Amino acid sequence: LVTKESKLFNFGKQKGANIGMIANIANYVNFSMNYQYMKGDLAIIEVNDSGQNELVYVEDNNNSFFAKLDIDTSSIPKVRIAELFYQQYNVKNPFKFEPNENTLTGYNIGVDMADNMVFILKGRTTYVPIGNGEYESVKTTQIETQILF
Repeated sequence: LVTKESKLFNFGKQKGANIGMIANIANYVNFSMNYQYMKGDLAIIEVNDSGQNELVYVEDNNNSFFAKLDIDTSSIPKVRIAELFYQQYNVKNPFKFEPNENTLTGYNIGVDMADNMVFILKGRTTYVPIGNGEYESVKTTQIETQILF
């Protein structure tokens, strides 16, 4: 079992910039995006002269991108939440849109069930490696209820 936390050793010192943007389009749609450009040490495993695996840090890019489209549902009866999102973390070029284990896409739809109670449908697509640099999509659906105080 390999967790994302167990891969944190892959990153040494990092320096970079974070750029974000939020736009409201015709008072009905909110669009937000965030791009993080990082340059620094990334670990790779190399085989040394004696045939042993060795952890070596090389300077490389480590970038992330997040985008969200949020629809203003105030004029749609019973609908409280309607949003789509895409995120990809810790890759060289997140704008290539090549899915890997750090890619997540999804949606959230929330419907009023009663006063201060929302039924939320959450759809997610993640990716798991299947070998040879290929990834298979895994789709999940969650159902949630929220009580608002």
